[in-house]
Amino acid sequence: MTALLLNIESTVDQRALRWARLAADATAAIVGFAIFFAVDAGWSDVLRLLDLPSFELRLVDLAVAAGFGVLGAVVGTIFKLSMLGTRRLATPFQGQPFLRCTAVGLVLGLVGMALPLTLFLGTESLAQVTGDPAALGVGLILVSAFVKIAATTGALSFGFVGGPIFPLLFIGGSIGSVVHVWIDDIPLALAVTAMIAAVPSAVIPVPLSIATLTVLIAGLPATESSAVFVAAVVALLASRSIEARLPAPGGRGPAAAEQS
Repeated sequence: MTALLLNIESTVDQRALRWARLAADATAAIVGFAIFFAVDAGWSDVLRLLDLPSFELRLVDLAVAAGFGVLGAVVGTIFKLSMLGTRRLATPFQGQPFLRCTAVGLVLGLVGMALPLTLFLGTESLAQVTGDPAALGVGLILVSAFVKIAATTGALSFGFVGGPIFPLLFIGGSIGSVVHVWIDDIPLALAVTAMIAAVPSAVIPVPLSIATLTVLIAGLPATESSAVFVAAVVALLASRSIEARLPAPGGRGPAAAEQS
């Protein structure tokens, strides 16, 4: 279902959606999931990855989720600005792939040694951060989240292959955990899942797909899932509003920030 939503959302602006393509994507998604399910090739480690305490959704929580959407848009904009900055840093090394990849690999290795929470995709670290954020400490979590932004954008800009979705899930969940520690009246599950959905939705314009993925990762019941979708959609709208007010890379008037 998430794969189909992703296809629909990613093609609607280009008007490239075709029933044949949708059918092919549906077949691929079903076959792929069947194989993963049959051999247990790691799917169970992602579905219901988080163990978050349940909460009773109130009307005010939807407003809180919208606020998280705006916060997610701010964090997403920081990610996109970091991408622009690291691409500029990578420009002088375009003709030197060996030096470029070796240098950034060394930096990422040192970062991983200093801050283990930033290692790999971020799924294991996400479970650790959201499990007991107060024990880890707000400072460590925030530093890890923003270093993860720099590390991810640096890796992508310097030529590493991959995408930003799972690192963005970690970044969003980390900041959501910090908000819960600061304002403990906000349920941990609400803060974490809203930010997990909001931050990547601000960077990649597929909020319904990301919200659905968030629900699957967190194992949220239907009664609590609506807040996640609110946060994701608001994050997309708010990020576009912010981008429209940012100066263009050349400094000539407002323009949308470059996407990763």
